[in-house]
Amino acid sequence: MIKIVSGQGENKSHKIVSKISKQNVAFFNFLTEQLSASSYAADTCGDNITLNSAAFFVTPGFPMVYLPSQQCVWVITAPEPDQKILLNFNSIFHLEGKDCKHDYVEVYNGGDELSPLLGRYCGSVAPRPFITSGNQVLIKFISDDENEGAGFAVHFKVFKPGPDCSRNFTDPQGVITTPDFPKNYPNNLDCTLMILAPQQKSEIELEFSSFSMEPHSFHTDPDKSCKYDWLEIWDGLPAVGSHIGKYCGSSSPGRVISQSGILSMIVITDNQLTKEGFSANYTIHDRISMNEKGTRVYSSVWCSHPGAP
Repeated sequence: MIKIVSGQGENKSHKIVSKISKQNVAFFNFLTEQLSASSYAADTCGDNITLNSAAFFVTPGFPMVYLPSQQCVWVITAPEPDQKILLNFNSIFHLEGKDCKHDYVEVYNGGDELSPLLGRYCGSVAPRPFITSGNQVLIKFISDDENEGAGFAVHFKVFKPGPDCSRNFTDPQGVITTPDFPKNYPNNLDCTLMILAPQQKSEIELEFSSFSMEPHSFHTDPDKSCKYDWLEIWDGLPAVGSHIGKYCGSSSPGRVISQSGILSMIVITDNQLTKEGFSANYTIHDRISMNEKGTRVYSSVWCSHPGAP
C-alpha cells in the first residue's frame, strides 16, 4: 500500500485533495520542467529571494490544499537597482471566496507594504502577469481558519525590456508606430512593444492603419516567409502568450483583439532593405459581457479616434 501525505512526515502533514485531477498532473509536469531551469523552488511560508535567474515559489502544499491561518510574505529582489521583475502566475490558481476577505494574495510594486498595491486576488482566476517598476516586489498570502483551496504558484525572472526602441504602453488609448514613421524604419531593430491593461478582464483592441515592411514571398506560410523584417504579435507575453501571427510585406494584421490584458509585439529588421513600417491605434476596453447577439458590452470604453463617442 502506498500512503501519500502532504508535509514532512505524518505528524506534520495536512489534508490533501481527495483525488488527483488532470490539473494536478499538469502541474507536476510543470514543476519538473521548472526545477531544471530555476534557481529557487520552495513551498515555505514566505522568504526573501534574491533573483539571479528565473525561479518560482508556491504556497505551502501546492497543488494540494494549503494550510489554514497562514500569513506568508515573499520579497523578491533583482540584483541591479535599474532592473525590473516579471511575475507570471500559473493557471492553477484557487483561493477561497470571490470577495477576497478571507483568503487572498496581494502584490505590491516594491519591497514593503507601503509600496503601491498592484492588486488583491482570490477565487479561481489567476492574476495577469506583472512587470514591476523597480527591482523589488512583495507578495503576501493570507488564509483564514477554514475552506482552503489549492493555492498558487508564481514564476518570476528579471525583465529585459530590450533596446531603446522597446516601450510599454499603459494609457487607455494611443498610437504605436515603428521608429521614424512615416519615414523608413532603421536597420537592425529588435523592439519589444507591450500594451498593458490595468485589469485582467480588460480587452485590448489594436487596429493597423498603415503597414509596409520588407517582403519575402518565397513561401506561402508567413511564419516561414517573413525572414528579413517582420512584426510578430502575441496575446500575452512574448513567446509565452497565444501566438496571433507573424507579418511582413504588405500583409497587414488588420484588427487584433487581446483578452489576456497584455498585447505584445516584437519588431525585427535586418541590415538591408527598409520600408515605412506601421502605424496602429490601440484602445483598452473594460469588457464585462456579451449580449445575446454576440456584441461586446463594455462598462467603460476609451476611444482612440478624436470626436468618437
